[in-house]
Amino acid sequence: MKWILLLLLSFNVAAAPKRIDFIFDIDGVLVDRANKETVRHLYPDTKISELKAAGRVLELNGHTYILNKGAEELVEYLSNIPGAKITFFSTGPKDRNIIFLNHFKTNKGKKFIDIAEGRVLSYDQALRVDENGKAHWAELFEREQLNSPIEKNVVSELKPFAGPVKKDLTQIEGLNLERAILIDDRTANAARGQEKNLLKVDLLLTRQEPERVLRFLDGHEQPRVYRNKINEIYHSWSNRLMLTAGLIDEVLKNAKNKKISIAEALFRLQWKKERNGELSYKLLNKPLKLLQKGQAIFLKQNKQFKLNPAGLYYCDYAGIFIK
Repeated sequence: MKWILLLLLSFNVAAAPKRIDFIFDIDGVLVDRANKETVRHLYPDTKISELKAAGRVLELNGHTYILNKGAEELVEYLSNIPGAKITFFSTGPKDRNIIFLNHFKTNKGKKFIDIAEGRVLSYDQALRVDENGKAHWAELFEREQLNSPIEKNVVSELKPFAGPVKKDLTQIEGLNLERAILIDDRTANAARGQEKNLLKVDLLLTRQEPERVLRFLDGHEQPRVYRNKINEIYHSWSNRLMLTAGLIDEVLKNAKNKKISIAEALFRLQWKKERNGELSYKLLNKPLKLLQKGQAIFLKQNKQFKLNPAGLYYCDYAGIFIK
């Protein structure tokens, strides 16, 4: 009887899914922080009212925060992956982050804060360069103070990750860097040695030119090349979390099939090394394959998703994104 119990226990341990960590940035990934000018252009009063009624808006400290299309679906999808642990890591102040995560919920009504089981890292946990420029390689790179030829080569290759503030994932208890993905819109947030862990949520269309997008959507005449480019950029931007879901699905499959770490599979899918030794991002054109993967994932999470003219599923809350 004793041996049977030991056998059952060993089987259960072997069958338990390995832990995998997904770390979400907040601003630019889960929410858009919109000022009054942006709201006026892309989110008219009538639409904002509808979004507020749906619980997708939070007004705080003079800003309007709008939950991005697909945020609930992405958080829910990743949280349901066997062994998944969700953490939120934003360089915003902790009290603000806690307000966000208590306010926004999944389609099933579960608060983001509860999905993370309280794992929230904020500005106080972010690494910053000291005054002498010695705490971080990125700051040294910016000041061109590196002396080691080896170090210079490393910095040249990893130039897209240069920046003064870093999110060190090893602060998360029990995390294995080989099985962790930081979902962030700033590559500079990757700590040194953790570049392979960062999934770039690409913001080709920022909030800097809302007037151009509005004119395009309103059908104002524009040169064909310009019109096509704006369409491509806008479509990519509005579906960026769908692309993220498809990218993660592909990464997990590649890691399993090629028997490599999740971090390595993520890095190979996103980046390529140019002849000059620097890295370039491979997914600027938003491959249709990954968007299609994302569309299938989001449709399973939420049947509100409909087929838009481009042949991709999207969840058009209150008719904002496509008129």
